[in-house]
Amino acid sequence: MSNRLAGSTSPYLLQHVDNPVDWWPWGSDAFAEARRRDVPILLSIGYSACHWCHVMAHESFEDEATAAIINEGFVAIKVDREERPDVDAVYMEATVAMNNGQGGWPMTVFATPDGEPFHCGTYYPAEARRGMHSFRQLMHAVKVAWKDRNDEVRRTGTQIAASLAAPRELHTDGAPPNAEDLDLALARLARDYDVANGGFGHAPKFPPSMVLEFLLRHHARTESETALEIAQNTCEAMARGGIYDQLGGGFARYSVDAGWVVPHFEKMLYDNAQLIRVYTHLWRSTGSEFARRIALETADFLVRELRTPEGAFASALDADSADAEGHSVEGAFYAWTPAELTEVLGAEDGAWAAGVFAVTEEGTFEHGKSVLRLLDDPEDVERFETVRDRLLAAREERPRPGRDDKIVAAWNGLAIAALAEAGTLFSRPDLLDAALAAADLLLAVHLGGDEDDELGDRLVRTSRDGRPGPNAGVLEDYADVAEGFLALYAVTSDDAWLTFAGVLLDVVLGHFVDEDGALYDTADDAEELFRRPQDPTDGVTPSGWTGAAGALLGYAAHLGLVDHREAAGRALGLVRVLAAQSPRSIGWGLAVAEAWADGPREIAVVGSREDDATWALYLTALMSTAPGAVVAMGDPTDESPMPLLRDRPLVGGRPAAYVCRHFTCDAPVTDPEELARQVLAKAVAKA
Repeated sequence: MSNRLAGSTSPYLLQHVDNPVDWWPWGSDAFAEARRRDVPILLSIGYSACHWCHVMAHESFEDEATAAIINEGFVAIKVDREERPDVDAVYMEATVAMNNGQGGWPMTVFATPDGEPFHCGTYYPAEARRGMHSFRQLMHAVKVAWKDRNDEVRRTGTQIAASLAAPRELHTDGAPPNAEDLDLALARLARDYDVANGGFGHAPKFPPSMVLEFLLRHHARTESETALEIAQNTCEAMARGGIYDQLGGGFARYSVDAGWVVPHFEKMLYDNAQLIRVYTHLWRSTGSEFARRIALETADFLVRELRTPEGAFASALDADSADAEGHSVEGAFYAWTPAELTEVLGAEDGAWAAGVFAVTEEGTFEHGKSVLRLLDDPEDVERFETVRDRLLAAREERPRPGRDDKIVAAWNGLAIAALAEAGTLFSRPDLLDAALAAADLLLAVHLGGDEDDELGDRLVRTSRDGRPGPNAGVLEDYADVAEGFLALYAVTSDDAWLTFAGVLLDVVLGHFVDEDGALYDTADDAEELFRRPQDPTDGVTPSGWTGAAGALLGYAAHLGLVDHREAAGRALGLVRVLAAQSPRSIGWGLAVAEAWADGPREIAVVGSREDDATWALYLTALMSTAPGAVVAMGDPTDESPMPLLRDRPLVGGRPAAYVCRHFTCDAPVTDPEELARQVLAKAVAKA
């Protein structure tokens, strides 16, 4: 028998549909049932690609005896953190507070029937070990406490919820970071930089995508060699390490060691979308052929392995897959032994490949297996390509990792921006087409309107198989989808994308910003939790706060809108505070602050779309490294041009480009080389 999760659009929830646990989806019915039965809530939060979520599910939730204990003493609620980031955020805050700053997934929360948490943890084993209570022992203790000390337990939950719900002082009225603040942020990042291995800090080590974007923008504005060196070295170290898939392209979630050798093998859409953009921008800044290769291989991975039949992009690939014996093992799809290389390639090529990919008899991973690395480029490029293609074909015969094929609006917004830019700058129209198809899906399903096909203005967070999920979009969805639409406008000059971005950003200003200018992660009319989530720090993706700041700033630069620019500036006031404390936690905020410091520049290209001279100016503008520069192209004969293109005539009958800040423009140019000189960012602006 399947349980109440059967109707879900979440692959993670559907993984639990045949559990003997009587799961409920998140909702008022579950809490009403807990009140009716007078039992506590067991809230389990995870996601499809989470290794330890699978372990706990197999050990406990698939076990009949354990399920009987759950069903008898609790109302069990299962939540996909990627569908409900708001629920995840408030209970993760409680988990971290109760566990000395530690949290993670699966998240295991015991709460009152009103949802107030009184005990929080993460993974619990089926049997007690290494000082950890078993999951059954924990449930027994909770049941006893609920029966014998009910008033105390409820009071504890109320106190914890009240403490977490207390208002926070988030200063939004300060000035955005100025040039000195941004220099100081670089200095602090340089202090944390791992000179030997690239990246920042120690193991585990995550791709610092947003910090890398800040470093590239800072270099563009100031010519800082330190910023460029850190960005280049980190990008190369990651892409040569095991965290990068040397056969199929794309990056794993993180490295368990400081040297990028062994990854946690799950592949996430949001990581790869952001890294496509970083490597594309590194190529744009330096001309690095290596950066170009990694950007395109990662983009090809995204389209090949994460694209869904509906045209958008799935959320993740699991870390686990079946090994040769049929057991679900982390990394089984990706790791190799020398013998396996020889089996596929023969003795001579197998030995050569082992040297090229650093595969040893001892192994770098488990059971004598190695994760492929490419520490140096081989001299025989043709042989390398042939060997890699043969290994990739052989790997395709292995059982594949599972795919979480739900569509998350925010992450698809990041992918749209990345593929739009990479497709245009690398002359790959297929990648731009993929970005446009994903955007069309978001319009049709996530922003779907009434029976007359009129678009709505409120986003749905997720969809699956073309069917919208039940959960409202959060701030990061509006911000990142708007960012994707702005990128599409820049590379297509189709006014509709700018209009769609404006619709989303109007919702941000109308429903996510309070009277003091602070941004919240949920809308003012969203479901009420014991705290309205509000986290300005960047995590694995830009926070809703910083993502909104960037999109508002770019949109304002296109249209000259004071309200949107002022809202971005207020949001960046908090970035200034956080940058002084922990710049690694606010990388996208710093990248947006670089755009603010540089203007951002507005580049208007006017001329006939059929004229090659117009396109030469247009592509030159898109190649600008000026931080956050906005680009618009249009024909001066258009009756209703966008504001940035108004009153911008041809020059001597020839296509022309205007480089502006705040709609005040330099003299127009008609030569692409002159335009390139004019848009080079050289520390000419102070915040």
